[in-house]
Amino acid sequence: MRDQNSMNRHPYTLDELLEITVGNLYAAYKSVKRSEVPWERFVEQVLGPVAKYDLGETDRPLDILLQYLSDEDRAKGPEFVSRSSIGPIALSATYFFRADRARKEGHADHAWSYLADARYWCGVALSQKGVDAAFQLVQGDLSRSGGKGRAASFGPIKQYAFGLVESEKPSGGWQSRSQAVKKIKDKVLAYAKTQGKSMSGDQAMKTIDGWLGSMPEKDQYFPKKKERA
Repeated sequence: MRDQNSMNRHPYTLDELLEITVGNLYAAYKSVKRSEVPWERFVEQVLGPVAKYDLGETDRPLDILLQYLSDEDRAKGPEFVSRSSIGPIALSATYFFRADRARKEGHADHAWSYLADARYWCGVALSQKGVDAAFQLVQGDLSRSGGKGRAASFGPIKQYAFGLVESEKPSGGWQSRSQAVKKIKDKVLAYAKTQGKSMSGDQAMKTIDGWLGSMPEKDQYFPKKKERA
């Protein structure tokens, strides 16, 4: 159990969030594989290759992923790479190792920055969105928030909310976006706490509604509002 002094300083320490992140990645990998994959296989197929082959020379998502592909897969083009279900997991693992390396070298600021990216892509992996779709979403966040840190830190929560819209959808579909916000709010708040983020109940309603309003597939889930005569 975490001591009271630790909780008063920061929701989680860097070491704790690194441990949580790799656990989340393992869960995401099992979800993609749709089976109870042993931890050893996850290390062999994901963590091991990423740690070995990441050159640390680029922050562009597609360029990072190209490091890990065979010549045959590279030849399939960027579209194949960006739609891979494993892509977000590999990206998150890449930033996880970069964060851990920066921590060991005493560069705490760099470590936290890399960890924010790791947790963003981990959230994408958990929601099973493709790299291309997620990249378009974060670009929109950057232009609105004016900062990479905020966009990245709330990215996993936003993606989680999008996933709930699909998984919690009533059999007859959503009657309104407001109905969806009310139903998923508590789960989003609980998930936000696991990410070290605090969201008040009242503000959360407005925030989640805004997120769902920017959801690329919103027209597939929510009825369009009637225009006033």
